Amino acid sequence: MPDTTPILALPVLLPGQAQPYVTHNTALRRLDMLAQTVVETFDAETPPELPEAGRVYALGPVPTAAWAGHPLTLATWIDETWLFIDLQPGWRAWSRDGAGLRIWTGTAWARPQADLDRIAGLGIRADHDATNRLAVKAEATLLSHDGGGHQLKINKATTGDTASLLFQSNWSGRAEMGLNGSNDWSIKVSPDGTGWTDALRINANGRVGIGASTAYAQLHVQHADAAVDALTATVTSTSFVRNVYYAQVARAASANYNFFAAQSEFGATSDIEFKLRDDGNAYADGSWNGGGADYAEYFEWQDGNPADDDRRGLSVVLEGDRIRPAAMGDLPVGVISGNPSVVGDADIGRWKGKYLRDDFGGYLWDIDGSAGPGSPPGATRRLNPAYDPTRDYVSRAERPEWDVVGLMGKLRLRRGQPVDPRWIKLCDISATVEEWLLR
Repeated sequence: MPDTTPILALPVLLPGQAQPYVTHNTALRRLDMLAQTVVETFDAETPPELPEAGRVYALGPVPTAAWAGHPLTLATWIDETWLFIDLQPGWRAWSRDGAGLRIWTGTAWARPQADLDRIAGLGIRADHDATNRLAVKAEATLLSHDGGGHQLKINKATTGDTASLLFQSNWSGRAEMGLNGSNDWSIKVSPDGTGWTDALRINANGRVGIGASTAYAQLHVQHADAAVDALTATVTSTSFVRNVYYAQVARAASANYNFFAAQSEFGATSDIEFKLRDDGNAYADGSWNGGGADYAEYFEWQDGNPADDDRRGLSVVLEGDRIRPAAMGDLPVGVISGNPSVVGDADIGRWKGKYLRDDFGGYLWDIDGSAGPGSPPGATRRLNPAYDPTRDYVSRAERPEWDVVGLMGKLRLRRGQPVDPRWIKLCDISATVEEWLLR
């Protein structure tokens, strides 16, 4: 018969044993040490100077002094000596120094691994409930990758259900984003947690609605507030040199689409009031209004204006298709304008000869060479072989050899300039400038 128990090595009483109380007391002391084991610390290396009975230490791999030679054991002070007990895998101990509960694996004290699969709920510094089965109370929550990327997945059962992130203030909802009752991704906001407004919605085709439950364009902005602008673009840079709005289309200009169209009375009886067509033509149901007072066209100076003189207010005559200052006795065709309302024969940042035209100014098209204001389906303007895309083009407005000649309307002339007898003087602007009506 063994003289100790197989697990805790407690001494047992043998038949005819003398002083059985000694064996019994030894077993009780070991049991007192091992049952509900509480240690002062794990991996202890140095014994205390004044050991106390009832204090248990989990020794580390290299204990010193009175503990030397007893690595990875439990040590306790009994009857003025140290008692060492060998560990067995699976033994548990709690540490007073805050290390918590550990389990002896056979080589080290390890933290227990809780089985969290299919638990009813989990609260981290908070209480979970039947709805919020995971509750976390903290300043932040970190979800990190494990060697690559990381996804947070929120799944719902059916299209009509909700899969979203809800943002609250004092436990009342203020913003929510996700799949709210549909498969469109949306952001909705609320001032009080009761009334909600769709602020942004992106459907499965990628169309974006701002204030619109259904987006009828790639970007659809809608609201019903009579005192709020529907769309505003603000540039705060004081050195801005680009475009506030910039529209681009891959299709060539062909009079088949518009860069801009404006409707009134939106609905079944809507009317187009403005339209900027792709071929550079603009339309309005009413009038175009400008701050200028004359109709003008670009003409080229015969002398090229080599000194880049300011020739506003000079009356001019034609020499072929160019202009020169009018001399006494000449019948001028117009006046160099300083404030035209409409300017013809202008350019828009490109060489006017970039595309080939027929004798009447209509574009030639690259499908069949047909000319005219319209274009065959899918046709593009025929590029001029002389066009060089590597050269920077300077517009007529920036070139001294070109000027704007007012041909009709109110224009200001320098005093003493030749005039057409049909022109009517309106008033003196200053001692050197007069205002005339050209007709």
